[in-house]
Amino acid sequence: MYFEFTSPIQGKNVMSKWNYTESFHLDSGTYVVVPTMEEGLNFYLQIFLKHQDVNRDLHESFKFMTFKENLPQVQNHESIFIRYAQQGPDIDASQLQSLLNKEFLKSNSSEPRERMFTFDECRSILALMDVKVNGRLDLKEFEQLWKKLIRYQGIFRRVEKNGSGFLMSWDLWKVIRESELFLGPSINSELLDLMAIRYGDGDGKIYFADVICFLIRLEIMSRAFRNLSKDGKGLYLTETEWIKFTMYC
Repeated sequence: MYFEFTSPIQGKNVMSKWNYTESFHLDSGTYVVVPTMEEGLNFYLQIFLKHQDVNRDLHESFKFMTFKENLPQVQNHESIFIRYAQQGPDIDASQLQSLLNKEFLKSNSSEPRERMFTFDECRSILALMDVKVNGRLDLKEFEQLWKKLIRYQGIFRRVEKNGSGFLMSWDLWKVIRESELFLGPSINSELLDLMAIRYGDGDGKIYFADVICFLIRLEIMSRAFRNLSKDGKGLYLTETEWIKFTMYC
């Protein structure tokens, strides 16, 4: 007998280094695992058992994860973290930069239309997600970042639509709306113009790396304000706390 699951992977480039890691607990026996990629980019995984076990609960014996539209979502965040942490307990900004560029931009990194994550951007992202404030991300902190990256990547793709590899400044409001941050009147046209200047280039183009930096900062800063303010009307911080808060993040 065999088990089979099917899910399409959308995209034009299929690279051999793409991988998916999952752990299974199986009873003792002989198994043959056959992965295949057919035309149309459909991925199949077949598991053949030498002897059928009629008492086995198939749903409990195997945990299959459905492949999503983008590759990084398929991969286990823990296995990716371990790969770039080089068996250490955490990663620094340089390791994060390598991870983001290779895992999220690997299919387009050689194309001029795609902009890579810079070291300064990765240092800023790390600081925003650095709960322990030690200049590094452990696995738990990275997991939270990974969830945001997957969600923001989906937002970028929905707003981009034409496959150009970038958004325009007037698309920022669509990005905010898709993020469901519910900022309401907190974001006006003047603030949007400033954000477009801050995160866009001279031609008004906003790339994937820009959107990631923009959304992470916007989400975390908005949450911080609500946590530190009283009824959303003002912050209550000492000057030292304010400087630490604004300068590190």
